[in-house]
Amino acid sequence: MVVRQLAYHANSMVYRKNGFIPPRLLTAIHRGQFMTQQTEADARRAGDHACEIVHESEREWETLRFDGTESKMLFHPRPERPLEPNAGLVRYAPGSSFPVHRHDFAQVWYILEGQFTIGGKKCGPGTMIFHDAPHYEEEMHTETGGVWLLVQYPGPKTGKPAIYEGRFNMKKRIPIGQERLDY
Repeated sequence: MVVRQLAYHANSMVYRKNGFIPPRLLTAIHRGQFMTQQTEADARRAGDHACEIVHESEREWETLRFDGTESKMLFHPRPERPLEPNAGLVRYAPGSSFPVHRHDFAQVWYILEGQFTIGGKKCGPGTMIFHDAPHYEEEMHTETGGVWLLVQYPGPKTGKPAIYEGRFNMKKRIPIGQERLDY
């Protein structure tokens, strides 16, 4: 902690204003010694998981449940990791849509490409949408098609996990009239 405070103060306006940073402290800051030595020991604990890195090119596009949609989930719930989020890309063909439906998990969408009308509101690249759990999704339409980043995770209030199996990896779509829209 003391080392972090020294590094912080060395970069502070007080030292810059006076025009003097002790040479040994300046050298250590430039080398990143203060932050790396201190935080590596503090940051890693027994039982902690390292990050997992996946490039989108490592996954194939899969059939999603609504017409004109495909998904490429880079991470998704599995039997050995049931609380892992659905996290990846959803691609919408021009003219695609989905009806109002509900979920017990939470999710965040970020529009990367295309123009969409969601619940009567126009949304384009840079738009982020948050759904708490439980929630309903407004009807969506797109004339242009596009791509979203999608992250679905267990609902903090419901404890219900995101659903991957039979939804993001369909072998064959079910007609919309037979599709369950209530979970």
